[in-house]
Amino acid sequence: MNKFLLVAISIFVGTQAFGFEDYLVIADSPVKSVSSSDSSVVSAMPFYTIDNEKNVILLKTFKEGKVVVTIRQQDGDRAINVDVKKDKTILSKEDGFTYFVLDVPDSLKGGEK
Repeated sequence: MNKFLLVAISIFVGTQAFGFEDYLVIADSPVKSVSSSDSSVVSAMPFYTIDNEKNVILLKTFKEGKVVVTIRQQDGDRAINVDVKKDKTILSKEDGFTYFVLDVPDSLKGGEK
């Protein structure tokens, strides 16, 4: 019974992780630091590339909710509002940021269904 429960929990937790979209955010200037108002909903972390421009942020979503991601740059603090829903993630449009979704929705995946 314990093995069955362990397998059931791991399957449930694993499917929950794929229900949300993760994003790369590219800023127009270098990022000094980044923080999330609720890291249990969205974690935000700088992502350093090989050219080391320090302008890429990784947003990892965990569960539904609304958070504010604060980005500290040389010219001041900027904020992105993030609304995580079961089927999509909505980011506020802010000048100086470009968003790229990392997860491909099932509707766009190729192959047999």
